[in-house]
Amino acid sequence: ATGIAATAFYIVAMSYCGYLITTPVFLIVIMTLMGYRRWVLTPGIALLLTAILWLLFVEALQVPLPVGTFFE
Repeated sequence: ATGIAATAFYIVAMSYCGYLITTPVFLIVIMTLMGYRRWVLTPGIALLLTAILWLLFVEALQVPLPVGTFFE
């Protein structure tokens, strides 16, 4: 149930804060909920995965990701 709530919050927050802000936070929360407790690596993995996905969608596939209303 917590994972579903985190996903719902992620979807709503993305429209306000954008992909680059909400995705690392979401990944850290999900990794923690799944039991991954390496606090030194968790933020690095979340940032690296966010960057890889951003490069894949924005640069390679030319698919725009949400910027967020706070940054428009």
